[in-house]
Amino acid sequence: MRILHITPYFEPAFSYGGVVTVVSSISKKQLEQGNEVTVVTTDVFNRNTRYKPSSSPTNLKGITVYYFKNLSNYLANRFNLYTGSCRYAIWLFNGIKKYDVVHLHSVFNPFSIFSLLVCKLKGIRPVITPHGSLLLDRIKYRKGIKSILVKLIRSLSSSFRAIHALTQVEKKNLVSLGFKSEKITVIPNGVDAEDFLSHELTLRDKNKVISDYNLNPESPTVLFLARIHKIKGAHLLIEASKYLVDKFPGINIIIAGPDDGYLGECIRLAQEPKISNNIKLIGPISGSAKVNLLKYADVFCLPSEAEGFSMVVLEAAVSGCALVLSYGCNFPEIVNYNSGLLTSLEPKSIAKSIVEAISKKDFYGKHAIEMVIKDYTWNSITQNIMSIYK
Repeated sequence: MRILHITPYFEPAFSYGGVVTVVSSISKKQLEQGNEVTVVTTDVFNRNTRYKPSSSPTNLKGITVYYFKNLSNYLANRFNLYTGSCRYAIWLFNGIKKYDVVHLHSVFNPFSIFSLLVCKLKGIRPVITPHGSLLLDRIKYRKGIKSILVKLIRSLSSSFRAIHALTQVEKKNLVSLGFKSEKITVIPNGVDAEDFLSHELTLRDKNKVISDYNLNPESPTVLFLARIHKIKGAHLLIEASKYLVDKFPGINIIIAGPDDGYLGECIRLAQEPKISNNIKLIGPISGSAKVNLLKYADVFCLPSEAEGFSMVVLEAAVSGCALVLSYGCNFPEIVNYNSGLLTSLEPKSIAKSIVEAISKKDFYGKHAIEMVIKDYTWNSITQNIMSIYK
């Protein structure tokens, strides 16, 4: 099968969050299954830099990738104005019909909207994965323009092959926005479990984590790993730490991830004398350093207002962290699997859940690993995604 993925960001732009990892992982598994996989994307790399491939298209371990230039890297990063270029428009008009399946990721940006319109004009029935961007709690940010775009996307949805939702909550949200229930299939994200299970945290690795982030090795460590945006809730974990230090004076609270407009507020909150020695704002992290930190942490906490299906939650789970997630993470299954606890967004409740998670970290961590191995590996998830292509 010839598969085309359309996404505003792709490898190596991992600072743009979980969508990059998801599309990359699905593409690699589809390639392994004998499919011909092409990805078209823009040239974003990070907040300040464009990605400049040595050639376009680029062969990325068997995946053909086209990187098209954005009009402005700043506008793409700051306002989701991923645009592609005239070259992209010409390429899409001339080449889209040669693919058996077009799978479009994310929707609230010009690159994706234009691609949807071309699909409509060319009689292509795409598969759409919003990745949680159509959740009601997310639409309230920039509500005016998003309401207009929802109406446009809904008007095109009769020609969609399928809408891929990540959770039942996302499906419910989509139906409430007027999308037809029979078009929507729920398939969660996955993780390459073996990449984490095969990585052993050596004594040297452990000591490096302690040294790099100036941690107290005698106290528990709580990790937040996500974009530093108000919706993700890093500031709520910082507020919760005021209660945590009463129980664990030396507790390590690590806030990791790229700034997405809310780092200044987090820095301000972390300067309070009672907690200033406990809060570690370490910026973006990736690769082996990220895996080591996940393996070292006792608890992973994401007090988010709204998530599609956070990739890093699965990575933390398969690393053996006890999970503390807000209800807005839309992952209530962790309770059924005994992998962690759900909490409201009230800092006192977050702190209470973290205290309990620390007290049972081995129990929750063991079951978190079992949960991922049983139901959330990319091998099985990709098979389910392939089924909606047919």
